[in-house]
Amino acid sequence: MERKLRILTYIHTQASPTWNEKVTLLQTKPGIINSIILAFKLYFKKKDYDLVVISGEKPGIFFSLLQTILPFRKTPSIMIGSLFYRAKNPLRRYLKRVQLKLMSKSVHFFLVWAKREITDYSIEFGIPVEKFKFFPYHTTCEVYDCPVRKGD
Repeated sequence: MERKLRILTYIHTQASPTWNEKVTLLQTKPGIINSIILAFKLYFKKKDYDLVVISGEKPGIFFSLLQTILPFRKTPSIMIGSLFYRAKNPLRRYLKRVQLKLMSKSVHFFLVWAKREITDYSIEFGIPVEKFKFFPYHTTCEVYDCPVRKGD
């Protein structure tokens, strides 16, 4: 009997009933403290899952940093919505580069929605291109054959 992939996330989407049926969804609340609490929940629950799907927002950032810093088994994670920016201030640019390099030690790969982001982010943040995977965003799907199933 084939074992099902167990996925943990906090990313909910009304556009994908299949996604919402197949993953374990943790509830999110706004605010920095709630983002930190959610990151710790993800961290302590991750051992029961094969994959953690996170976003490039605060809970995902905190979770990936926890996985990098703490000395326990890392559960593979995918970061979606990786919309990073180049800070104008040199100090902020340096700090962002350090942050993303640390995050990349525990993120299996960053899912980007534009092919050019692979090389742009790799160069800007010093992360190997292999850490980035392109997947077309819904607004760029016209050129791809993306059949709809179950309303997804």
